Amino acid sequence: VMTYAPQAEVTHQAVYQALAPVLSELVAETRRSLEYYTSRYPNTTISRLIVLGGTARLKHLDNFLSSELGIRVVVANPFEHLSLTRKKIPEDYVEELAPTLAISAGLALRDML
Repeated sequence: VMTYAPQAEVTHQAVYQALAPVLSELVAETRRSLEYYTSRYPNTTISRLIVLGGTARLKHLDNFLSSELGIRVVVANPFEHLSLTRKKIPEDYVEELAPTLAISAGLALRDML
């Protein structure tokens, strides 16, 4: 018979400490990409960064990146300007998944044109 020791309570601080190295690398890579782009196109101003995919669902990621990078960051919502018919799908669920569906929505729209 196996017994398990009770797990310690997971705190916000513990989660942040676990994610900090990954977030630091994400910021560094994003900063390098922005610097590369602005070096290639020096007359261009980047006014915002749009994040999408599963990572974009990480709570407050947009605020964190904005603070670290000094640029406006928004989470993609491919359905923002579309009229959708939702049958039995709660709106908050669609909004939660929206950043992960950006590529799927784009491919579907491309096929409609």
